Order: sequence, then C-alpha cells, then structure tokens
Amino acid sequence: MIRKLLTLSFCVIMLVGCDNNDQISQARIKADKLLNDISLGKAYDAFPKKYFPVNQTHELMDELKNKCDFANRKGAFINEYLQETSNGNRISFIYEYYLKCDNIRFIITYKLGKDIELFEFNLEPIEKDNSMITRPERRLKFQKARPPRAFFYPTNPKNPLTFTLAKHPFRHGKFSRIYG
Repeated sequence: MIRKLLTLSFCVIMLVGCDNNDQISQARIKADKLLNDISLGKAYDAFPKKYFPVNQTHELMDELKNKCDFANRKGAFINEYLQETSNGNRISFIYEYYLKCDNIRFIITYKLGKDIELFEFNLEPIEKDNSMITRPERRLKFQKARPPRAFFYPTNPKNPLTFTLAKHPFRHGKFSRIYG
C-alpha cells in the first residue's frame, strides 16, 4: 500500500514537473519569436495591453527596429530565471545584444499557467550586474572583446563610391558609411 502511494506521489510530481518544463519551453519559443518579430517590426500584438501601454510599446518597438538596427544585433541568450511567487510562477529569459544604439540586456518575463502571457519587458545596460544572471560566463562583457567596427570613408572626393578602411573613426573626420 505504501509502495503504491509513493509511486503515485512520484508520478504526480513528475507530471507537474514535466508540465512546468513544457511551459518554460513554450515561453522560450515565444521569447525568441518576440525578438525576431521586433527585428521585423511586427511585435506590437505580442504585448498585452493590460501590462503595456500601446503608445509606449509602439514607440519602443520602432526605436529598436529603426534606430538600433535590431535586425543586425550581435549577442545571444544568457540564461533563464524561474520566479515562484504567491501569484504563480514566472520565467524570465535574459539576452544580451550589441546594437547600433547601445549594448542592451533584454529581460523578457512570462507568466506561466493556463495561458503563457508576456508580463514584463525590461531593458538595461549590459554593464549593470543583475542577480537573475546565473550563467555569468555567457555574458558579453566576459567574452572576447567586441570586434572593432570597420569605418569607411571616401578616399576620392570626385568618386564617392571609393572607400578606405579606417582603424580609428575620429581621426578621419566625417564618414559616409559606418559598419559595425
């Protein structure tokens, strides 16, 4: 009898754990899709209006796509962080990217439960320490230094399509193109 009870308890715990892992996997897929949609300029609908004001969301998404050139981001996923609260579980996915506008850490938090719902979308500089980062060796600040940007400037004023690579952008004045 005790053996059956222990087996049943073990099965229930495993099912609950598997369901939680499945929700975390689904939330990760949603977070990755959200980042991809931001780069395409189609992420507006992913932000529930009850948590995110529409005008601020549109402004931020447009700025990330256009000003920060989010489609050409360099960086990666750092880690996930599970938060167990009295109001239910939340999972945060942490990404760090080098962008044209700045080096930014994205913390995307979903509420887990019957529906997996975007709950928070936080941005912070990657230089700032964060207690939710459990894999610091993956942080961009601890990896090899960012490769230097290649700066091109016109070498022939009569032919603006001729460019020369400059090692230091501020030594050569104004540039027509900046690649990073």
